[in-house]
Amino acid sequence: MQSVKFSIFTDSARQLKTGKSRKIKGLDHYWVISLELTPSARTCAYAFAKGFECTNNGQGCINYAGNGRMPTVQKARDRRTDLILNNWGLAFAMIKSDIAVAYSIALARGDTLAIRLDTFSSLHLWNRDEFYDEVVKPYQDKGVIFYDYIKAPLARIKAGLERGIDLTVSFTEY
Repeated sequence: MQSVKFSIFTDSARQLKTGKSRKIKGLDHYWVISLELTPSARTCAYAFAKGFECTNNGQGCINYAGNGRMPTVQKARDRRTDLILNNWGLAFAMIKSDIAVAYSIALARGDTLAIRLDTFSSLHLWNRDEFYDEVVKPYQDKGVIFYDYIKAPLARIKAGLERGIDLTVSFTEY
C-alpha cells in the first residue's frame, strides 16, 4: 500500500509501514485517517487539569507516547493545531479536501474509511453545526465512520452520539 500525503490529516504510519491493521481479522477492509493535534489549554481542557491522568504539564498525555516523542511529530502536530486555531477557513478547506481524497482512495481500494477528528485534543469539531452539516453528515451518508475518544461533560457526549459519532468515553472519579 502506498503512503498518501495529506494536507492536514495523518495516514496511519503503523498501518502503512506494517499493514498490521489489515492483518487483524475483521479490520482488513478499514482505512483510518486522523487529525492529530497538540493538546494545550485551548485544545484540551484535560491536558493540564489537576486530578486527571493527562497532567504532569501535558507530559502524562498519550501525545508523548511512541512516535509522539519525536520532535518532527511534535512540530507537525503544532503546525496543524496552529492552523486550526488561527486560520479556521483554510483548515476547514484542507479538511474537506483531504477527506474527499481519502474517500476516493478508500472506494478504489474497496475499504471503509474511518476518520478520527480529535486525536489528542477535545475540540469536538463534529459539534460545530457548519462542520457537521458540510463534512460529517454527507460522508456518514456514504458509509464513512467518524469516531473519537472523549472525556467531556455528559451533554457533549450525548451531542456526539446524537450525531452518529462513535465515541469511546473516558471519565475520572474522585
